[in-house]
Amino acid sequence: MFVVACNNANNQNQTTMEKKQAVAYHLIGKKATISFPEMKASVSYTSDSMLHWKTTDKEGKIAEGDEKMSYQMLTDNLHFLNWIEKYNWKRTQII
Repeated sequence: MFVVACNNANNQNQTTMEKKQAVAYHLIGKKATISFPEMKASVSYTSDSMLHWKTTDKEGKIAEGDEKMSYQMLTDNLHFLNWIEKYNWKRTQII
């Protein structure tokens, strides 16, 4: 359940939830590039439940996909993500 909107002296309305969303989910909407010895991965955190990834290996072979993920913001600068890939590979990131 979310709280009701409130008025201030300037007659500006903003709900508590809107304020919370303005400061939360710093990772959502961001992109990251992760370099591994055998490949490079580009990851876009498209929403709090989806991520898009693209990998390029040393030979230039590209793989790409979308994953349904579980996301939790632990602190302003610490994020916990996990998802299950094809063949039941479980992945976890702490960023």
